[in-house]
Amino acid sequence: MHITVRYMAQLKRVAGTAAESLEVAAACRLPDLLRELCERHPAPFAAMVLDPRRQPHPSLLVFLEDQQIRSDDPRPLPDGAEITLLTPMAGG
Repeated sequence: MHITVRYMAQLKRVAGTAAESLEVAAACRLPDLLRELCERHPAPFAAMVLDPRRQPHPSLLVFLEDQQIRSDDPRPLPDGAEITLLTPMAGG
């Protein structure tokens, strides 16, 4: 199954790329995809994406196509899905 992942803000910098395409197992769920991405990228990436229990970080902003979904969404991702990941930003 083919998935495209786009990175925004700090994740883009830490991942070292704006986007990547992956082949994942059929019925891959978002939490599984996030853990796989953490295996591919440096430790600072994982710290932004997963909590200490290796569960999706609740503050991670995730979009499936143009709709925001929860980082722990249990539904299988569709083939050809485009996922966008963004860490929350603060400013003043």
